[in-house]
Amino acid sequence: MITLLSPDVREPSPTEEYFSRSLGIALLTLGIMVILLTGSVPLTSSISDSHGAGVTTDLADPKAPYAVPTLTISTLYHSANALFCYMRYNTVGQMSFILGSLGSGAMAAMGLWCILFASSSGRISRKTGADKRMSGFPFGNKESASAKKKYAKGLTWRQYPQSEEKSIQAMKTALNAGCNFWNGGEFYGTPQYNSLHLLEKYFTKYPEDASKVVISIKGAINLEKTGPDGSPEGIRRSIDNCLKILNGKKTLDIFECARVDPKTPIEITLKVLDEEYVKTGKIGGIALSEVSAATIHRAAKVTKIVAAEVEVSLFTMNIFENGVAAACAEHNIMVVAYSPVGRGLLSGAIKSLDDLPEGDMRRSWPRFQKENFSINIQLVKDIEKIASQKGCTPGQVAIAYVKQLSRKNGNPEIVPIPGATTDDRIIENSKDVILSKDEVAEIDSILSRFETAGDRYPAAQSRLLEG
Repeated sequence: MITLLSPDVREPSPTEEYFSRSLGIALLTLGIMVILLTGSVPLTSSISDSHGAGVTTDLADPKAPYAVPTLTISTLYHSANALFCYMRYNTVGQMSFILGSLGSGAMAAMGLWCILFASSSGRISRKTGADKRMSGFPFGNKESASAKKKYAKGLTWRQYPQSEEKSIQAMKTALNAGCNFWNGGEFYGTPQYNSLHLLEKYFTKYPEDASKVVISIKGAINLEKTGPDGSPEGIRRSIDNCLKILNGKKTLDIFECARVDPKTPIEITLKVLDEEYVKTGKIGGIALSEVSAATIHRAAKVTKIVAAEVEVSLFTMNIFENGVAAACAEHNIMVVAYSPVGRGLLSGAIKSLDDLPEGDMRRSWPRFQKENFSINIQLVKDIEKIASQKGCTPGQVAIAYVKQLSRKNGNPEIVPIPGATTDDRIIENSKDVILSKDEVAEIDSILSRFETAGDRYPAAQSRLLEG
């Protein structure tokens, strides 16, 4: 290196050679450790777990501040060393230099590839939604393409997000079908591409739709500690970031803390939301998410709560037993029922666990474990029989049942929000299917004899439910 930079052509001294080789060995070892041991280079082409990316820019990953800079330094070194060895080979003709040039060149190429394609923000193509590590030479394969088509978790919160064009078209289809309550999250995706980025792009393309849609955004999650942050600082950071990404294209109609922060009293959280954001017109209203009846009563004493987002489906009727529905009715709070199709199980499309693609997060969830799945699938079969007789899909029956619970027997207003990414599924879910009294009675009878097997979430996530 010194010889390369020196104006006078001379042989390096023993000391210079020693330090150069020591630096080279150290950086070579460091490069191998960073590139291979962190999993940045796939050893197979069947990568399906987004958490398996060793080099990531996600703030929640403790390696984030170090991985990419380390790779960059190593890549620059090996690039310079490859050039030096090549020049020395041309000068002295020793085969060792050409071998050194090839070795360092390979390391530099590997490092550059990881920087460009192995980071969480860089590996997914925004145009196609494909994983660049597996979508072309040398990692192209049909299996990865098939997994890409099957795996779905919202428009942006999924392993392989579909293209922006398809997502925007799906949103347009939803609005045309009468679905004008759109639910998203600041953490639904990456800091670089999440629900808010997609909303901004949609309303940039269709500014006339801004007044037709109500958006409800979950936030107040500390991505570094991967937990709720209802502190005044956490609330300000989250909402200000949401407003910044929306870029004035759409008002933030409803904001909800994704989970209750056990370290911050709900009264402090709501006071900041109300005084600094609702009363100043920066957000339209405040909602709650996955809360207990006690929290709803406490929150209602502080400010007006417009909605409470909780899971409701034929598998999950908890809110009618734990007081949440009654509390919402008492304070005139709308219930936003997420996962009304039982995380896809009630759609009828999942006949066995093999229908869940590798890497699908549901594979690790209690209700989709083998011993529980065999029990839960029986409810699906019962609903399929009713759907067949009615001439609709089991998913439509599931949604219709949740809808008919709205304002029934003292219940609050209940609005189901099934997730979908394709036009066909959106149209299917939005079709207004009305259940007869006999059909409702039949489903009630089925539910009275059925007990859901497995908890809603894995243990780590369950501790923050009903906060």
